[in-house]
Amino acid sequence: MPQTATAAAREQVRVDNVRVELRQAHAAPLYDLKELEWVPVYRDGSPVQLVGLQDLLQRAHEWRDLAEPNPLIRAGLRRFLTALTALLVRRTNTDADHWTQRMRDNSGFTVGEVRAVLDELQDRLWLYHPVSPFLQDPRLIEASLKPELKSFVELAAHLPGEGETAWFTKGSDPDMTGGLPPMAAARALVGRWYYTLNGNTAEVRAEGRTISSQQGSTFGEGPARLTHVFRVAGSLFGTLLRNLTTDLVIYPGTSSAGVAWADGDQPGPYDDPLYRYTMTGTSVLLGPPASDGRVVQVLRGPVPADPDRVKLLRESARDADPHRILIEGRTPGSQQTLRLSADDHRIETLNALRRPGWPGNPQLLSHGVISEERLWLPAGRQARHAEILELLLADKQGAATAPKWKHTATVTLSSVLLDPELTDLDGLLTACFAGTGAIEARLIWAVRLALARIDNKTGKRVAAPLKDGPVATAAGTARRLWLDAADRALDQVRAGQLTELQAQDQLWAAARTALRTATAPYAATTRYAASTITADRVLWRKPT
Repeated sequence: MPQTATAAAREQVRVDNVRVELRQAHAAPLYDLKELEWVPVYRDGSPVQLVGLQDLLQRAHEWRDLAEPNPLIRAGLRRFLTALTALLVRRTNTDADHWTQRMRDNSGFTVGEVRAVLDELQDRLWLYHPVSPFLQDPRLIEASLKPELKSFVELAAHLPGEGETAWFTKGSDPDMTGGLPPMAAARALVGRWYYTLNGNTAEVRAEGRTISSQQGSTFGEGPARLTHVFRVAGSLFGTLLRNLTTDLVIYPGTSSAGVAWADGDQPGPYDDPLYRYTMTGTSVLLGPPASDGRVVQVLRGPVPADPDRVKLLRESARDADPHRILIEGRTPGSQQTLRLSADDHRIETLNALRRPGWPGNPQLLSHGVISEERLWLPAGRQARHAEILELLLADKQGAATAPKWKHTATVTLSSVLLDPELTDLDGLLTACFAGTGAIEARLIWAVRLALARIDNKTGKRVAAPLKDGPVATAAGTARRLWLDAADRALDQVRAGQLTELQAQDQLWAAARTALRTATAPYAATTRYAASTITADRVLWRKPT
C-alpha cells in the first residue's frame, strides 16, 4: 500500500475513534443542571453558594443576586436567566399588571411555574445528552471533517486583564490543571455561547460547503469594544423581571420558536425576539469526562450551517440586542452604539452616559433595558433609584479576524445617576470634562507645563509633548488621583452634601494636589523648579 494511502487510512481510523468517543460520552444523560449546583448566588449576610436552576428560580425572591466574578460569564448568566424568565412568563399567559404587583411584593415564582418551564426544557438541561447537550452542538460529530479533541482551556478562557494578554495564565486564575468540574464547565459553556470571539477553528462540512472559521457569538461583536447593560434590583426575582423588554415577552407566536438553544438546528429563520436573543454563531461539544467527572477535552468548530445565513441572522440578532446602548448619531435621526472602555474610571463612564457625545447635539440614551420605555414592567421613581445599572465593559486586541480579550470589567452605577432631573450632575460633569477649559484638560496641560522643555530653535520653554514617557507617566498619575477625587465629589453632590459650585471648587483644589503629587520628583530640581510653580498657577483659578 502506498505511504500516502497508509497515512490516509490511519487518519480515518483516528477520526472514527474520535467520533466513537464523543458518541459514547453523550450516550446517556449526565449532570442535570436543574439539580446540579452550578450557579453562584448570595443572600445579604450569607456566603456565596452554588444552586441548580430549580432552586435558583423557586427561591429567586430570596437571593440577592448572582455572585459570578468573571465579567463575561456573569453577563452570559444574566442573558441565559433572563431568557428562562421570559419563557416562564410567556407560558403563564398573565399580563404586565399581574407581574408588576408580584414584582413589588417580591413574591417570587411559584413551584408550578418553575416546574413547567424546566420540564419544557428538560432534554436541553443535561451537560451530556445523546441529542441535545446543554449549549452544545452534537452536529459537530459528523460535520467535522477532521474532528480533534482539544484541551478544555479552549472552553474555559481565563479572565483577561491585570496587565497580561488574555491567552496567558495568571496567578489569579482558578487551578484548572486537571480539567473543569461539571459545574464550572456549565458556566463556561454559558460564557462561550454568548461571548465567543471570531477566529480560526476546525473545518466542518455543511450544506455543501466547507467552513473553516467561526463567526463568534452573537453578542461578542467582533473586534469592537463591548458595552452591555443590565438592571439589578433588590432581589434576583426583581432583577430577572426588570431585564425583560416588552418584545421578549409579548410576541404573537410564542409557541413557534422560544429559545434558540433549545433548537437543534439553530440558528433558525424565526423573527421571534426571544429566539434572536438566545442565538449564537459558534459550536462546541464536550469530550469524554474524566473518572472524577471533570471535563478535560472539547471539540469545537463553526456552526454547521451556511455561514452566510449564520452571519445574516447573527447580525440581525446583535442589532436587536436590548443590552446594547444606542445614542443619537451625528446625523439627525440616526443612532450609533455607545462603546466604553473597561479601563475607564466610573465617573468617565457616567459622563459618557449623561453628557452629549459632541457639542450642540443632545445625547439620547435609548434601546432596551437602559430605557424605561422599552421595559415590560415599569417601576416607580423610588424603585428605579434603588436599582443598580451593571455594565459589562470589554476591550479587545489583535487582528479583526481573530481578536483576543484584552481587559474586561463589571462596572456598577446607581440608576439614580441617570435621572435627568439631577441637573447638578450635568453641571459638574461639564466643568470636569467639557472642552479645553475643563478641569481634566487643564490638569493635563499643567503637567505638560511643569515638565516644559527648551525649544532648540527659540530657546524658550514650551509645554512638553504628552507622548514623552515621563510626561505620560506624570499625567497618568495626576489624572488617576484627580478622577478618584471627582468620583467622591460626585457622590457628595448626589447625596446633597455639596452643591455643584462647592464640588467644582473642591475639584480644582484636588487638581492642584494631584499635580503636585505627580510632579514632586521634579519640583526640587534646578531644571523644573520654576516650571512646576508656573504650572501650579494654571489650576488656581477657573478659566473664563
